[in-house]
Amino acid sequence: ESLRYNDYSAQNGLGEIVDNSVEAKAAHIDVMVTVGKARKTRKKKATDKITEIAVVDDGCGMNKGTLHRCLALGESIRAHGGKLGIGRFGVGMTLGGISLARRIEVYSRTNANEAFLYTFIDLDDIQKGNLIRIPEPVVQTPPENLAGILENSSGTIVILKDCDRIQLALIGIARNVCQPVVGVQLLVLPAATLAAETSASVM
Repeated sequence: ESLRYNDYSAQNGLGEIVDNSVEAKAAHIDVMVTVGKARKTRKKKATDKITEIAVVDDGCGMNKGTLHRCLALGESIRAHGGKLGIGRFGVGMTLGGISLARRIEVYSRTNANEAFLYTFIDLDDIQKGNLIRIPEPVVQTPPENLAGILENSSGTIVILKDCDRIQLALIGIARNVCQPVVGVQLLVLPAATLAAETSASVM
């Protein structure tokens, strides 16, 4: 839990995940920010809040062994031979992810004809003693709206859930992260209509 409060910027946290997609030789990367309503303590009116961020890429994907290690603290997937190491943003995917959200889910496959494998890390489960180590990857279908993007492709889906340490300003930060990368598209989605596209591409 204390690692979340180190000096990692939101830009570096999200940038690490996008950089992994670039390293995986992805031709297309979708960054989807879901915005919902939240009511702060002592405030009657609900305000907009980022609830979830998903990064979907059509890169080479990860095999079971690499996927099992990808959420180890301080590690970040590098494309060449499935090697692990800190990415160019210097924080690693897991530290970058948990600096923004309490749960990270990862789906990946190396072939369009394969089922997706899935693993996750959840800080609340760790605090309660329900999660001691990164779960062994299992076959699991991603959310339909995300799986459809990779219907005929290998690739990886990273979902940041329970985003408790980011503000709507991250949308602007996300644009700064995505804009220099060819093939990246940023979508802002209302929570009630996940399929609705309310933001233009930043390719």
